[in-house]
Amino acid sequence: MSTTVRTPAAGRRLREPDLDAWIRSGAWRDLPESNAPALPALATEILELAADPDVSQVKVANAVSKDPVLATRILGLANSAASAAAVTITSINEAILRLGTRIVCNVALADRMAGGFQDQRIYGPFGQTLRDHSIGTAYVAYLVADTAGLPSDEAFLCGLMHDIGKLYVLKLVHDVGLPSPTGKPSASTLRLVTDTHAEVGGFLIQKWGLPESLQDPVVWHHEPWRATREPRATAVTYAANRLAHRYGFGVPRDEEYDPLADHEMQELGLDESAVAELDARAPGLYEVARRGLR
Repeated sequence: MSTTVRTPAAGRRLREPDLDAWIRSGAWRDLPESNAPALPALATEILELAADPDVSQVKVANAVSKDPVLATRILGLANSAASAAAVTITSINEAILRLGTRIVCNVALADRMAGGFQDQRIYGPFGQTLRDHSIGTAYVAYLVADTAGLPSDEAFLCGLMHDIGKLYVLKLVHDVGLPSPTGKPSASTLRLVTDTHAEVGGFLIQKWGLPESLQDPVVWHHEPWRATREPRATAVTYAANRLAHRYGFGVPRDEEYDPLADHEMQELGLDESAVAELDARAPGLYEVARRGLR
């Protein structure tokens, strides 16, 4: 006989075993709409621009210029890319012309999403590592897709969003669970985050009205063979995540992982030469991106 796990009453906090069962049951879906994290307004606007294949430079410039800090970061990136040029880029329009609208949209979106990891009360020390891992995975996905002949901008977004469910699980633990005596997530909580974040991420993709093409890559990025609608994009997201772990992007390095022995990598056509190129390019790109978004 199945047991119904109910959403806790307002103000009630659950002990760890009950909290674990409650989140694993999916009963958190019954919480009020206001409990779920909101997608930053500027991120929503940039997502809409990124989805438009004919987006104009003017629209991107107007969006980026709404946030002076973001605009400064875009200018810094453009001048870094143009370091060999004699003329310093001083306007957003010049930066977009130099970098391209797609790259600017990707960088702007990564910057906005990174802000969601900053609240120490909710995410503690894991906010920074989650942020760095997501950004690293996004840039690796961009490179993997380009190597495999797949849309790289879409892959970037999949990589950026693949672990977004971890944010909500940690928020649920913070909102509904009893505070940890140490102030840090317990081993049980970390297992819970690992086990449930993909499903929770799929829920957020749907709630935020993001493209359906993100569902499979987010939900099945650990099990790409289960994807039915976007198998190739899911395989790229899986590959990017595994490689980001191999490189230690926001996580301990997985030195035992051999991408050349991975069937999914082989299906994407990532041979020894392709992996060697990724090994050479990804760490430097990650460091530039990580520093630029601080």
